[in-house]
Amino acid sequence: MSPVVTNQYGLSTSLTGMQGRSRRGGQPVVPNGLPLSRIHHAAFDAYLIGIDRSPDPSRVGKVVSSVVLMNKEKLRIGVLMIGSLYWCKRMHREQWRRERLDMEAKQHVSVPIRYGRRSSGWNCSFTMVFSTKLRGNRLGCGILVPCRSGDLMEEATALWTAETPEGRNPEMRISAGWGCVALLQNSERPIRTELLEQWTRRVSAEPCYGKLNSASGEKVVVDDRGFLNIDWPTTDKGIDLGVDVILATATNPTIVEGRYPPAKEIAAAWREGKGKADGRYFRNNRRCGIKTFQDDKLISHISRANGTKAIIL
Repeated sequence: MSPVVTNQYGLSTSLTGMQGRSRRGGQPVVPNGLPLSRIHHAAFDAYLIGIDRSPDPSRVGKVVSSVVLMNKEKLRIGVLMIGSLYWCKRMHREQWRRERLDMEAKQHVSVPIRYGRRSSGWNCSFTMVFSTKLRGNRLGCGILVPCRSGDLMEEATALWTAETPEGRNPEMRISAGWGCVALLQNSERPIRTELLEQWTRRVSAEPCYGKLNSASGEKVVVDDRGFLNIDWPTTDKGIDLGVDVILATATNPTIVEGRYPPAKEIAAAWREGKGKADGRYFRNNRRCGIKTFQDDKLISHISRANGTKAIIL
């Protein structure tokens, strides 16, 4: 909330409301303030109103800018899940899914995913990542679930809290060294520029946001504005997803000499040592319909070693 100065007539002036919303920025002093009533000041802080930067030319010299109402339609947000976020039974994840998501409205969608991150949280076996190289028949299948609220920043923070091992996020982060929450918008339903700028300012405040590896010749998965560099997901039947934007957690892949790990290495990590217990990551993904183009090869490698397909089917 911005600091406010109230004059003798009851008119409030936001001292920092202009800061960050102007291309040139501004200092939090009274001459740079924006005179607003208490109601309009709250609306400004909530991004329900903003500044018209192109006033009527006939008024130039008389006014610098005008306050205009922005689009007040509720933003429809979806969360894209490509792994344990969907099926893990840790208490804080179950609570997040139950309270913040409309799980009954889930849809399976085509997305560019693969097993590519060696995760310490899964006994050094491999978990899912996005890969911008994947197209056509190399796309996998993830799950999109709509959020119950339309508050983008709140839902992003709640998603990252669900991603943490214990469900704790005291600093209200949306990233760490191993991954980050990224935004994908529907080009057919563009949202207001002000909200996109707010999102970019939000991610720029994170100390290690978006510093993810990529394979040789592959476009980065998350750009420096906090946007996910993949196409808008689709369903087999071409059904409208019913959301305006999608939030997803992009994790840092394990890249060696510019390449992702091969299927044989991924399967071996689920067969050997401590990783053997976490072959359940692959099994649970498949049971929930989360699949990749690698699955057939992974099944073949695991089955060859175990002499049966029962472990993963």
